[in-house]
Amino acid sequence: MSIRILQGSRQLLLAATFFALFLVSCKEVGPEPLVQGEARVRLVNAAQNSESAEFYADDVKVSSAALTYGEASGYMTVNSGVKKAQVTEHDRIAVSNDVSFIPGFSYTAFTIINRDDKAELILISDNVGAVEPGKAAVRVVHLANDVFLGLNTGISGGINFVTSQTYKSASGYFSVDPGVDLLLYSNGAEAYSKRVPGADIKEGKIYTIWVDGSASRLNYHLIEYN
Repeated sequence: MSIRILQGSRQLLLAATFFALFLVSCKEVGPEPLVQGEARVRLVNAAQNSESAEFYADDVKVSSAALTYGEASGYMTVNSGVKKAQVTEHDRIAVSNDVSFIPGFSYTAFTIINRDDKAELILISDNVGAVEPGKAAVRVVHLANDVFLGLNTGISGGINFVTSQTYKSASGYFSVDPGVDLLLYSNGAEAYSKRVPGADIKEGKIYTIWVDGSASRLNYHLIEYN
């Protein structure tokens, strides 16, 4: 059986098809739904002469105790998404940044006094997963205002795990043998290397070594994560 479309019907069909396509093209597309959840953050007071650093998210106090210079908090839970992260000193806002927390991620936030003598907050994501059997996992955070030529991390008479690390950066994690000393030094200042005792590095542990000071007088601080 053949089907014949009359001229008027053909025009009506074309008009209906055009109208349907118009409706589809004009359909409003809503924004992608926001992923809700929680993240974890720990605060490190790396601002010399600071006596009372506390952490806030969207004007809500998250930390349970004030930190003096060199101290690190445990992990604190925050809602995910873009938050106004603040650090206060004696209840006055020292620094305020908009930061993004991804659900399920863990972070370390360093409050520092930078090379411009201004307070700054640096947020770094953490890896708290499995460690290579028989090893420890270590990363280095370069916060030394007076180290301009790059920071190196290695072992005496051996390889460098990190070379020419730039200011305000975190290295990747590298595996080390427990009990082996690490050396920190600036390019051109090997004679002033700082030794991290291997006795402080335990098998199966995850560490961040954050470094401040100058090329001739480096300071290191060790944070354990598990």
